[in-house]
Amino acid sequence: MKPKKLTLTGFAGIESGVGKDSITLDLDAISNDATLVALVGPNGAGKSTVMDNLHPYRIMPSRATSYSPAAFSYYDQLSQTEASKVLDWESAGKHYRSMLSFKVSGSRRKTDAYLYEMIDEELVPVCMPDGTVSDGKTETYDTIVEHLLGSPETFFTSVFSAQNRRPISSYGNAEIKTLMADLLGLESIRDLGKRANAITAGLKPVHQQRRTELDAIERKRTELDELRQRSLATQANLADLNLQTPALKEAAREALVVVAKAEAEVAAEAEVQQRRANLKARLAESTARKQKYVDSVAAMLHAADTSHYNVQKERRAEIEQLTRQETKAKAEIARLQGLIKRADAINAAVKRSMEVQVLIDGDRREYDALQVKLQGAAELEALVNKSSVQLATLKTQGSSASGKLDELHTRGALISEVPCKGTDLQGRCKLLGDAVNADKEIPKTIATVEKLRDDYRAARTRLEYEKDQRKSYTEIEAKAAGLMTRMRGLENEVRDIATTVAEASLLADAQDQLTQWTERLAEISKSIKGKEASIQKSEATLTKDLDKIHIESSEELQRRDQEILTLSSELDGLPESNGNLLDQAKTRHLESDEILKKHEDKITSAIAMHKTLESQMAMIEKNLSGTTDLQKQVERLEQEIAHWTLLGKACGNDGIIALSIDDAGPTLSAYANDLLLSCYGPRFTVSIRTQVETAKGEAREGFDVVVFDAETEEEKSVTTMSGGERVWINEALTRAIALYLAKESGQQYQTLFTDEADGPLDPERKRMFMKMKREVLRIGGYHREFFISQTPELWEMADETISIKDL
Repeated sequence: MKPKKLTLTGFAGIESGVGKDSITLDLDAISNDATLVALVGPNGAGKSTVMDNLHPYRIMPSRATSYSPAAFSYYDQLSQTEASKVLDWESAGKHYRSMLSFKVSGSRRKTDAYLYEMIDEELVPVCMPDGTVSDGKTETYDTIVEHLLGSPETFFTSVFSAQNRRPISSYGNAEIKTLMADLLGLESIRDLGKRANAITAGLKPVHQQRRTELDAIERKRTELDELRQRSLATQANLADLNLQTPALKEAAREALVVVAKAEAEVAAEAEVQQRRANLKARLAESTARKQKYVDSVAAMLHAADTSHYNVQKERRAEIEQLTRQETKAKAEIARLQGLIKRADAINAAVKRSMEVQVLIDGDRREYDALQVKLQGAAELEALVNKSSVQLATLKTQGSSASGKLDELHTRGALISEVPCKGTDLQGRCKLLGDAVNADKEIPKTIATVEKLRDDYRAARTRLEYEKDQRKSYTEIEAKAAGLMTRMRGLENEVRDIATTVAEASLLADAQDQLTQWTERLAEISKSIKGKEASIQKSEATLTKDLDKIHIESSEELQRRDQEILTLSSELDGLPESNGNLLDQAKTRHLESDEILKKHEDKITSAIAMHKTLESQMAMIEKNLSGTTDLQKQVERLEQEIAHWTLLGKACGNDGIIALSIDDAGPTLSAYANDLLLSCYGPRFTVSIRTQVETAKGEAREGFDVVVFDAETEEEKSVTTMSGGERVWINEALTRAIALYLAKESGQQYQTLFTDEADGPLDPERKRMFMKMKREVLRIGGYHREFFISQTPELWEMADETISIKDL
């Protein structure tokens, strides 16, 4: 697979990285000799977003949790409600165009995915050999892409090293076998195993049904034996019941005779029983009248107590309310008395407040007048500063001009001293020429120095005048500051006595209010005493009423108790009745009849049970006639299931596929070791093991990458190596898989992709890493590798660079 041109529109990574809604990357414009191409730009520029879309699969691998389109959503990477990806790519000499469009409308999302082939400059929907045509559906698109390029797992494991990808060494047993089966082209064997497992899955329900039927028949055999045993037990029980019947009938007859005798004796005592019943009725009536009277007395006591309680409660509530009013009145009286006592202090505070306010007003007017005078102080200060700066500048310029004048005098004096003066060399002597020029500049420089001295004297005079003027403003500022300090002190005094001054308005009515609250307090005290006297009177009345009710009720209860005692004594004097004897006789007769009836029911039930058991045994014996055929069906199904189960296991991960992977392991290891040797030297040698040792020392199916370190002469799993070392090994394994695809399986992707795989490496190892890239391209016959790195030195080692910012 070779990408040719990419256009991304509406992707968040591009918009935040380069601030554009859409970018286009034309890869055909890259020189054909450029085999290593670097995507460069600062962090967050969108490099990974571009790299993640340089393939036709519907996945951005650095953002996906797995390599299945179902585990990734483009909508999390978009910044607009409508976005698209258009990728032109080449595979097996054919030119394809992938067109993905994404639309969001409210909570609805819609994705269209088309795959076209460029035929005679026209785009034609791709058609698979089985007739499947690209129709815009994502499922159809994914099926066609996988038909053309293989599974996404193989692509992203072998030739596309995305950011945050899982290293090969971390793959589990099942994962590596699935990947290797795809690499080795063992899908047909896996499919055969799946079909065998499907047949097994189809046979098992039928076998289970037949097995259930056979188990049911076996249970019927057991049930038949149990029924036979129960039938024999029922016959024996029926014989015992028939033997017991005569004795039970005789006992029932004798109980009936005893009942007849008891009824004769009870008839003779009928008159006594009637008297007993009358006395019991009168006794019950007297007892009920007594209880009714007791209840009425209790009701009277409760009513009196409740009435008294309600009255007392009302009076206490009124006293409580009056007490609160009394407390309030006392508080107001105390407050008013205190206010009257402080009358002199309040009046003095009012007088002082007025006097202070007059002083503040006078100071405020004087302060405002001084502020008017001080308005020119700021302008004068600015003039002083300006004059000071000008004086310093003139002094600097004068010093510079004086120095230059001294230099010119020195250089001009050389006119009479140089030896070439008056000779033929005079015209060519540079020293004499410089002296002549300096002598010409002396008059002009003297004039400049004199002018600067005059300007300096004038500026100094002006500054001294301005400073004298500023002194007069200083006195005014000091006086204004003093006024402000005094005003603040007076204002603080006003605030301190403000609370006392505010009480002056309350002092005028204080005496009248004091008289009113004193009278109100006397009325409240009188009312409280009256309420308390009423409560005491009510208590005395209640006690008198309750005593009267107790006395009257006590006499009436004594009379009623005497009446009940008389009836009880008469009832106790009657002779005992023989009624219990008749009841006992009747009870025994009923019990005998019930025992005989239950016995006869048992006989009936035993006869019915025996007939039922015989019917059930006949039906089971009839159903057991077809057992032999069902047994044969079950045995035949078990043989078929064993056959297909064995075939499914043989064609699964732990069968032929595992053996094929074992065969491929040395080839993959050899590719990886060749890369390590050519780039990093002979230090590391890897071997791929598909059998791992358990804690018990037993071998089981698994996957591990073991590395031999020639420097330490140690052998260890790649998972225990340092971060940088793991990068070398995992990258060598990844590219070894890519080389295996290119050399052994015939799957040629043409292009490799790497996104920041060199992060943990030191500078020297990074350069070796680039060497390995070129070696992979050479051995595998790849056309190009696109890579992203944050190391500028590696950009310089690339054949060409693409700046994301410039797209």
